[in-house]
Amino acid sequence: MAQTPSGKDQKPPRTPTAHELPQAPARTSTGAFLAPTDPGTFRRENLASSFGDDEGRRRMDSLIGGGQRSPLADAPPPPLPKGVTFDGLTPAPGMDARESWRALNAPVQGREGHRSPAVYSQAILQFAVGSNPRYDPDPPDKPRAHLFLWDVTRALGAEIPRFVGPLELNLAQTCDWIRHEGPMRGWRRVDPRQAREAAGAGMPVVLMPRDIKLKLLAVLLPGLGPDGHPRVSAAAKKRGNGLTVYEALGTVGVEAFLHA
Repeated sequence: MAQTPSGKDQKPPRTPTAHELPQAPARTSTGAFLAPTDPGTFRRENLASSFGDDEGRRRMDSLIGGGQRSPLADAPPPPLPKGVTFDGLTPAPGMDARESWRALNAPVQGREGHRSPAVYSQAILQFAVGSNPRYDPDPPDKPRAHLFLWDVTRALGAEIPRFVGPLELNLAQTCDWIRHEGPMRGWRRVDPRQAREAAGAGMPVVLMPRDIKLKLLAVLLPGLGPDGHPRVSAAAKKRGNGLTVYEALGTVGVEAFLHA
């Protein structure tokens, strides 16, 4: 142990734990992802907003902030398969590999800078999360929410990794990666309104419980359900497409992260 000039032992500095690291303040309320008080107002605002014009791009630039631009950002994504529409019930051919380490080459892919609600929805539905054996829980009842997120975000060119170096991340470690490493990899924490707008524009949006003891993940879908509430796809508390936030995560107190 090192000594000070006075001859006393000097203790090495203590490394802070993950919980002591600075975190961006949560800006959501307990019922954050319930629909606005007036769903009609929200729909009218969504219809009035255009993310394809200059004003829309300025709004999304200010929403997303400066982050590194992917080298693939200017490369157009592969086109949607001709004559094929995925219904979310049957996985695309080859998308049902059970091995959790195996990366999938999905037929529907997206790219940063080339987002659309159609590509976003089809990129999610091609994995048929509710019926795909790839996302059957690991015993004893351990959900594969992180594996589903890896597949979807990899297909959209915004990969939430399955491996960091030689380490294969589990569900809890993936949640921690999104919170602490994600902001340096293009994943921005946003409030509920921004999250809904971004998903409506075809940008990947990931939700997780704000309570750090709850380790679950879901993907926010574009638009609202018939009851005026947002819908998600997940392999979490419940598996499937078109789930409510509560069905998927067991809570409506959530954090949202988006990638352009």
